[in-house]
Amino acid sequence: MSKLTDTSVSRCGETERTYNPTGSECDFKVSDDLGALEFAFSIPSKGGGTTCILLEIGPADIATIFNTIVSKWPDNIKTKLEFVPNS
Repeated sequence: MSKLTDTSVSRCGETERTYNPTGSECDFKVSDDLGALEFAFSIPSKGGGTTCILLEIGPADIATIFNTIVSKWPDNIKTKLEFVPNS
């Protein structure tokens, strides 16, 4: 997995209604076997331990996310993303 460096993880709940940053790092992977994007992170749990979370986004939702990004941020797509060809 690759570390995302411009990403934050926040939490809220039944008793705390505003999102508060957890300081957790977020990892990212493109899964070969599932055809999914995977985001892994952990948050402190109420009991003092750690809750590990894996978010998997499937191909249909990946297309929805990508199309929404392109339509909302067309200039960012052209100027901020860097495409590196496979070697």
